Amino acid sequence: MQTRFVRYAVLVGAAALAACDDRLGVSNPNVVDVDAAFRSTSGVEQIALKSFQALFGGQYNNGVDAIWPQAMALAGESGASVNNGGMNVRLSIPRQAIDNALGNLTQTGNNRDFSFFTRFARQNANAIRALDNITDTPVAKARARAVAYFNIGYALGHQALVYDSASVITPAQVDTANFAGATTVMTTALSMLDSAIAIASDPALSAPPTFPIPAGFFLNGAEVTAPRFIQVARSYKARFRAGVARTPAERGAVNWGLVAADAENGITTDFTIALDPTIGWNNGTIVQLTLFRGWHYFPSLYLGMADTSGTYNSYIAVGTFAGRNPQSTPNFLIRTPDRRFPSGDTRPLQEAANSENAPSTTIYFRNRPVGQDQETINQLDPWSNSQYDHTRFRVIRNNNGTGTFVLIDADEVAMLRAEALLRTGQSATAIGLINASRTRNGLPTIPTTLGINDPIPGPACVPRVPVSNNATTCGSVLEAMKWEKRMETALTGYAQWFIDGRGWGDLITGTPLEWPVPVQELFARNRTSYTSARRQAAPTTYGF
Repeated sequence: MQTRFVRYAVLVGAAALAACDDRLGVSNPNVVDVDAAFRSTSGVEQIALKSFQALFGGQYNNGVDAIWPQAMALAGESGASVNNGGMNVRLSIPRQAIDNALGNLTQTGNNRDFSFFTRFARQNANAIRALDNITDTPVAKARARAVAYFNIGYALGHQALVYDSASVITPAQVDTANFAGATTVMTTALSMLDSAIAIASDPALSAPPTFPIPAGFFLNGAEVTAPRFIQVARSYKARFRAGVARTPAERGAVNWGLVAADAENGITTDFTIALDPTIGWNNGTIVQLTLFRGWHYFPSLYLGMADTSGTYNSYIAVGTFAGRNPQSTPNFLIRTPDRRFPSGDTRPLQEAANSENAPSTTIYFRNRPVGQDQETINQLDPWSNSQYDHTRFRVIRNNNGTGTFVLIDADEVAMLRAEALLRTGQSATAIGLINASRTRNGLPTIPTTLGINDPIPGPACVPRVPVSNNATTCGSVLEAMKWEKRMETALTGYAQWFIDGRGWGDLITGTPLEWPVPVQELFARNRTSYTSARRQAAPTTYGF
């Protein structure tokens, strides 16, 4: 069985390469000879450079039947009335454990990501092993080696963020029969990224012909220079190191000094993908969710923290807390100085501020036309509904799947650094980073003399956070950082709200904190299936 697995991984890679041109020396890109590819530097390089496209497709080009849409539902980042991909199942309260029995409703999506991560980590480990057996100069092999190490780190890092365990895969260890815990897998992921960074940092290896990576390969769009490659790798290291924590205690124990160092040397402009379905760069999830009707609306539970009019207080007072009647929870208008929201004191005025067909590039949400409300779900599961849809990436759907998608927002990296600085007593510098995002979006600056737990000035402050069943207060400096990160990472990245929410302790009580190894993988190894019930969110920061 293990021999078949290796071959399958290679064949999937071959399929991903089928649309490539001949820029890296494969004689006929439409008929990939896998064995020949592994015998030449150019062939291995082609496989490594196109593996990232396959990994991206595995995470994002899935319609909705995958981990990302489920995680968005669990984190209050998206709501849906349809049950495709298990989205409506994940919205339910009380929370349900992640069913891992054979034939469960989400078994295809649960397994999809795990399978892609494992296959392409292994394929790139095999690519590095092949390079070791090819007679060529170190410079000639450097680009393929650097990207292959990056791909392994990327795959294992995301796998460790989501699943409770996975296989440890390196060029020296390609056994996928055994599983290790998420922290062990993450340690390996970080070491693989370190190897990629070391190659790209070597002056002898980071100039032509090694770098820049040509446009259209590792990423679609612009070429990737060695400094940009290093920035991206360090940004992922910062995300991974902070995000692997499952609880506030674990997040508090993160080595924040290392997170700060990686984030400070990470990206300063958004890390984007130029989507183009005609050449295989697709994001089916964004295209489907931004259909809106039944597929996506933004829950008010966290989004309402932008409101400065007092209506969020009324909202949380009926239906989102124990002992209240959830069917009486009102839909409400968010009035806020935050320019990522439509302005106006009435729903028609807000509707006019951001169009579905010509969405603003700076307003991230629209107030949905009344006729498009999901009234049934508003009655049955009102906590997860609102008048608002996220429109930042609607233009991609309007352009038939073509457009710019943000894989890592530069503000995410800045907020990772800010969190690290706050947690290590460097509040003034952290607040400067937070203020840069706040002022760009119409929010007032926070005095740099405040500490991590000090409330930001009010009374019309953003965010306002719940402190009881019917009251809110101005959030702390930490909450201001969290707000900026939430707004800038919404529907970007990969399970960002879920990963941060569990570490901050903000998820709804009982929310599963990780996915089990999918039943298909367990049964293939003659192992017993189990559920996610072992780790659930404790009572939350906000009392949800």
